[in-house]
Amino acid sequence: ADEGEQDVIGIFIYDPILYKLIVFEEDNEDLDQLNEEVGNPTAEAFERVVTSLEEGYDSVAFGSGMAAIFASTATFLNNGDHMLADNTLYGGSVSLFTSRYARFGFEVQTIDTSDINEVRKAIKKSTKMIVFESPANPTMKVIDIRAISNLAHEHGMLVIVDNTFSSPYNQQPLKHGADIVAHSLTKYMNGHGDVVGGVVVTSNKEQSEQLRIFRRETGGIM
Repeated sequence: ADEGEQDVIGIFIYDPILYKLIVFEEDNEDLDQLNEEVGNPTAEAFERVVTSLEEGYDSVAFGSGMAAIFASTATFLNNGDHMLADNTLYGGSVSLFTSRYARFGFEVQTIDTSDINEVRKAIKKSTKMIVFESPANPTMKVIDIRAISNLAHEHGMLVIVDNTFSSPYNQQPLKHGADIVAHSLTKYMNGHGDVVGGVVVTSNKEQSEQLRIFRRETGGIM
């Protein structure tokens, strides 16, 4: 390989934290714009691999699965927005959505997303997204990602799928119409239960940019 390139079989492990600081100054005025990019080549290599596995646009790694699910939803919600969440999501996610999000001004409604008619009835003008896991852990409830995505997109909603239990080996939600995919890395992505991490896979540049800003501001860096 050329100098500076990495052998794909043996990726270098870098120190946990690498800061790249870029400062912009205009017309010799006081510094009033600061753009800080927090990155790590090891995490970035991991993000590229996950993007390939999920066949997405980009991936953003987080320090935990909950950090990933928090970012994948809160990044795209504003005060007064309505969100639909499946009633068999991971318990930590349900707790976050139904208790904490109310303090942020987000309205969250839990429903059975495997019932397309129930989903249709629950959609309001303020509904911005729908979040579910398929197959669900541990019930194995399967949700029709394509049908939900088609319905959601008719109403301008984002579709966010927790793909932790399936992994991209078995399912790639973006190929079935989902907009964003989230994973807890402790389970099948890692395979051994000995790491804590999360990742969000996006379908376009704007999503990735917003998620990276949110990660920087909330401290969920891997």
